[in-house]
Amino acid sequence: MRYPVYCLVLLILSCKGKNKNADDAAAPKTSHDHSIECQAQRDLAISDHNSGSMKYYFYGIAYPAKEAVRKLKELEITPVVKDCEPEKAGLCYNGFIDSIMFAEYRVLIPEIK
Repeated sequence: MRYPVYCLVLLILSCKGKNKNADDAAAPKTSHDHSIECQAQRDLAISDHNSGSMKYYFYGIAYPAKEAVRKLKELEITPVVKDCEPEKAGLCYNGFIDSIMFAEYRVLIPEIK
């Protein structure tokens, strides 16, 4: 019983330390900062779409459904699995990719099981 709990704690802690720098500790992010970050992710999603290099981020310890991965590969989208808590930037990016996929193919990635 201790081994799975220990692994889960290590997994959570390994993600908490990623992408941190001194500026993050100095000032908490405001909603304005998040909207700028989402705008940057929107621009990146559009750029990736135009260059044919779109990605879709999955978070957590569970692997995404096989059907979702198959559909993503069929649409030439690279599934990226991250074993940590969802990141705001990744969620914004996914939201814009979802919009593009629905507009072009009428496919909603989060609903694929």
